[in-house]
Amino acid sequence: MVAASGISALSLWRKVLVLFPVWPPVLVAPRAPGPCSEWFDNAWLKSKGFSADVCCWRNHTDCWQDGYDYGICCSDYDTSHYQHGLQSLGHVLLAPELLAKAALPLGDSLRTFGGASSINGTALDGRLPPLVGLEGELAAPDYATPRDFFIAVAPAAALAAQRASEADSSHGSVSVLFIMTAPGNFARRQAIRQTWLQSLGWPGAERLRYAFVAGAPDATTRERIPGVAIELREEQEEFADLLVLPSLQDIYWGWEHTAKTFLALIAVLARVPDASHFACLHDDVYVHLPRLAELLDARRQFQVENSGNGGFPAGLYLGNAYLGHDFAGHSSTDGSDYEAMHGHRKMPPVMKGGLWVVDSQLARWVAAMLSGPAALLPWRLWPSDDDSVGLVFGELDILREHALRHGSEWFDWRLGDRCDGDRLVVAHDLKTPRELFEMWVRHLAFGNPCHGVEGAGLVRLTSRPEDFVFAEP
Repeated sequence: MVAASGISALSLWRKVLVLFPVWPPVLVAPRAPGPCSEWFDNAWLKSKGFSADVCCWRNHTDCWQDGYDYGICCSDYDTSHYQHGLQSLGHVLLAPELLAKAALPLGDSLRTFGGASSINGTALDGRLPPLVGLEGELAAPDYATPRDFFIAVAPAAALAAQRASEADSSHGSVSVLFIMTAPGNFARRQAIRQTWLQSLGWPGAERLRYAFVAGAPDATTRERIPGVAIELREEQEEFADLLVLPSLQDIYWGWEHTAKTFLALIAVLARVPDASHFACLHDDVYVHLPRLAELLDARRQFQVENSGNGGFPAGLYLGNAYLGHDFAGHSSTDGSDYEAMHGHRKMPPVMKGGLWVVDSQLARWVAAMLSGPAALLPWRLWPSDDDSVGLVFGELDILREHALRHGSEWFDWRLGDRCDGDRLVVAHDLKTPRELFEMWVRHLAFGNPCHGVEGAGLVRLTSRPEDFVFAEP
């Protein structure tokens, strides 16, 4: 990485110390996100020339009204210091056309799939229309129940299933990353584009494709960001990597959150039906893309070699497997409702959100179920998409692989994990752009995103309840 830029490791290290005299920029335990970090970010507005004060006032009025000053409300979103530092180090952003080449098409792809009809105009169409209303509104159906949603998307799911059946993924070499994001998370998306997505140009990551996926802005988002649909359309025009699925409102703690995840999976399946793996990520992660690609390549080869083995289950569900945990839910009645359905509160293996992977077989199964059966008798969708996905897969004869372990391939600072630079695949719960840039600078300067923070923390080879007895968030 460093040699390719023509800068020696020693000279680069010296420049880092000059630009960032207090190194690393974060302590062993990164700071807790500020009071604004869960709300809508402002980097997109800054890129359009608005002042920081305007951006902060517009998107963080709750922070100002609570009496916090500008430094608290907006500092975690100001990454200019890091961007200028990277430029001084000789780092050049990946050419926009190269990043765009790795992005999935918003509408129909240029490829043909036999007699399959177009995804344009269906629930899988991720393009926003040129005119989204005088006020920039984007209307989305308000489904009364999950069954109403399943009925509405069944034709689109059937299209995805048809395309997948016409494609040959048995020797597919492409893996798809679909990054779940909220419509208003402009700054997180931009930070991801400028940090770890840049490594799509590195050796080993050439076979990865990606897309951000959001639902339609809900009432809260439209109130906080007037004209948000217009801004989303402008973002699409500039980057062409954001699928906005207007058939569902983007609501975080509700069954819609899980519905969005399943809809996103079939949306990317329809675009790359011959992909071998589909990785679901959240927009609060840092990913070592070459290492993830290496992991998926190994699984692909293993499945090809064992495809003729009658005792080998078809279908892969890979991630950070939480085993033996009790179902908690979100509302006060979720736990009792779950117990009434199952006779107990234990959950099957659930891959923790942030990063989990399914192979083409399992993705096709989801599309087939959504194309009709789920409209007749719907799945129970809980507010946690991680729990719901694991529960839906719970009775399937598939391979469940615990490949991302806390303190090894997985780093979550809230849980006191060790950050292992030699094995790290994903760092989770990085809520602000600054935190993403901090890991990216370490990665570029030292070839190790964990530089300065590794060595401390816990390693948990399993993710059972007893493994977290002494972990305080």
